[in-house]
Amino acid sequence: MNVLTLSNSPLLESQGSGYVIVNYARGLSALGHEVQCIGPEAFELWPRLVRAKRWRLAVGMALFATRQRLFRGFDLVEFYGAEAWLTVALLRISRSRCTLIQHSNGLETRDLLAMARNSGADTHSGEPRRWYQLRAVNLLTVAFTWVDGLVLVSRFEHRFASLMRYQPFNRMLAIENPLPQSFLGQALDLGRPRSLGFCGAWIWRKGTSQLVTAASTILRAWPDVTLELVGVGPSFDKRRVFEVDICDRVHVTPFLESKAELQAWYQSVSILLLPAYYESFGLVAAEAMACGCAVVASPTGFAADLIDGQEAIVTSGFGAEQLIAAVERLLQDDALRERVARGGHQRVQSLNWTEATKELESFYLKCLGSSASGVSRSTDPTGDVSH
Repeated sequence: MNVLTLSNSPLLESQGSGYVIVNYARGLSALGHEVQCIGPEAFELWPRLVRAKRWRLAVGMALFATRQRLFRGFDLVEFYGAEAWLTVALLRISRSRCTLIQHSNGLETRDLLAMARNSGADTHSGEPRRWYQLRAVNLLTVAFTWVDGLVLVSRFEHRFASLMRYQPFNRMLAIENPLPQSFLGQALDLGRPRSLGFCGAWIWRKGTSQLVTAASTILRAWPDVTLELVGVGPSFDKRRVFEVDICDRVHVTPFLESKAELQAWYQSVSILLLPAYYESFGLVAAEAMACGCAVVASPTGFAADLIDGQEAIVTSGFGAEQLIAAVERLLQDDALRERVARGGHQRVQSLNWTEATKELESFYLKCLGSSASGVSRSTDPTGDVSH
């Protein structure tokens, strides 16, 4: 195959989406395919602006692709991100012979709907989505319905895409995001200090408000427990977020330079908290499980399909009360914490790049074969895709 990849995320392995995109491209190349990757720095309009990023990416990608005549000579074009909706529409209208694949790094339509549903629940960090962002849902849906196939990063996402009828079942594939080889096969040492961990950007969608409420309650009730925050950024000031009486037990690492440093951090944490409102996958959960953390997560992304009490503690909802109850289950029962840590560790051992890339290759070849056989597709943006 000769594959063109257009990404809405920078092609940087240090970032979640970039890590996935770069490694799939590398894996397909190792299997003998030609892969050319283009990131947003090549086409984003006015990148210094903060507002309307989704629109600037959509228009910029379409203009860039048209000017460069990018699609000539490629068998398959894979898009990461629903910002490809305009480019996909132009290609379909022009009846391009390229096979078009949306390799989602998170269904933006689901993200917008989740934010709207929880818009009154959390104002601690960040803000709910604006009305004009919700208006984008119908346009973004084009990126999922006007293509020849849809790749998703979790069964959680697959169920939503099926419900929304984005593609027929045989035109969708869910592949859980693989882990770096260094994270797999680790020996476990579960004799760790009692600590809660959070890894990620300090933003509204990650459930930071309920995390602050829950962690504050737990730190006051359990004097030997600490809260370890990593990746929250250099502007984060714990004194503006947490009360004075617990501040000295909140330890902040704004950023870690390498996966090796991150791995060592996970190995020092006993309980990892993931209270997000929405995750497409949530690579932090899988990484933490590989390193022996007992994960407490809200029912979204990869965590939504973990076995509660065996592979993770999955909360019944998205509130601080559910998070407190889940953490206290583990703090009160060391045997349960160790069992969950071991079960989570075992669950992620199958997340390797070799198998994931072969599965992706097989799906792409099948989509290519269907396109070559003259299968026609509707261009109905409601998701009613016909053959």
